[in-house]
Amino acid sequence: MAFKTKYRAAPLLMISPYLALMLFCGFIPLIYAIDEVSKPSWKNLNGSFSTIYKILGDFRVIPDLGHSIFLLVVYVPITIISVLALSLLLDSTDVPGNTFMRLVFLLPGIVSGGISVFIWMFFIGNHVNWNLNNEAWIIAGVAFSSGAGSWVVIQYGSLRSIPHEILEAARVDGCNRWELATKWKLKVRA
Repeated sequence: MAFKTKYRAAPLLMISPYLALMLFCGFIPLIYAIDEVSKPSWKNLNGSFSTIYKILGDFRVIPDLGHSIFLLVVYVPITIISVLALSLLLDSTDVPGNTFMRLVFLLPGIVSGGISVFIWMFFIGNHVNWNLNNEAWIIAGVAFSSGAGSWVVIQYGSLRSIPHEILEAARVDGCNRWELATKWKLKVRA
């Protein structure tokens, strides 16, 4: 009985630092900010939520929202497709350089992190004319390069956890590498 209890507590123990950071760096500041908006300040003398309406009425909100949507429309599908493809390639080949390649995929995420996109947005600034030929694609590329590598390693680890019996049974049934990747590995992980 103690054996099962120990392993039930392990996942909770492992995510407890994340939960603490999410509470202290996410939820508490959000609640504090909502509380502060309702209080009088030098910009909002009456102390109401009208400040939020003033911010949403700013002429920069709609274009910036469009830029964020563009980033998501470009970043998310390209990242999903690339991460799956690279993970399946790493998993399907058993070469001596696999460990080094996993490190190469992780390096951009370790060095720059996810916040790099917003740093680039501040460097480029509002004076840049955003169209489909310039900085919007650069920012999408920065987002991709800083986040995709760590997801490749996570997906690769997930693919490595598929039982070998399932993969061997698929090979015996006549699956080639492409069928093994698309029909078995993606379905088992989905």
